[in-house]
Amino acid sequence: MNKSARTRGGFTLVELLAVITIMMILAGIGVYAGRRFIRSAKVTQSRTTMKLVLAAILEYDKANPSARFPDGLGSENDANFYLLAGNEQAKQILMEISPTSRKTLVVGGVVTEFRILDAWGGEMRYSRKGPGESRRIDSAGPDGVFGAPPTPEGTVHPDAADNVNSNSNG
Repeated sequence: MNKSARTRGGFTLVELLAVITIMMILAGIGVYAGRRFIRSAKVTQSRTTMKLVLAAILEYDKANPSARFPDGLGSENDANFYLLAGNEQAKQILMEISPTSRKTLVVGGVVTEFRILDAWGGEMRYSRKGPGESRRIDSAGPDGVFGAPPTPEGTVHPDAADNVNSNSNG
């Protein structure tokens, strides 16, 4: 038998390992890019939610000039958001918020609790130090800690640039 008759076509082990290594590197790059894209989408969703909540608060204040939306209490679970659901214009704005970013508790046909959540499932905070001072809506970001310094990836923290701060006075 000839040597040429015994030769088979195919890939060597080294070639197969090289292809597998390249595929693993590409998969790693894809996972990293996918995580960055998802994080960016969550930041955008949280910013949009913050802007809508602020718009709803401003509508509430316009409709109730003598009974302004309560100043933020600085508590972890500021339950004042349920007041917004009682104002028709504010309620319409709140309905634009993604269903995953709002939780409503209705008792006897009356909204008794309305929670605003960020894209990571944490509650948002509203604060206003007093009449005529700026309003602020904060998200704790992916780590769920208010007031923590921003991480290298950048999170939606009260002290970070990603945060929505409004200088609307009222």
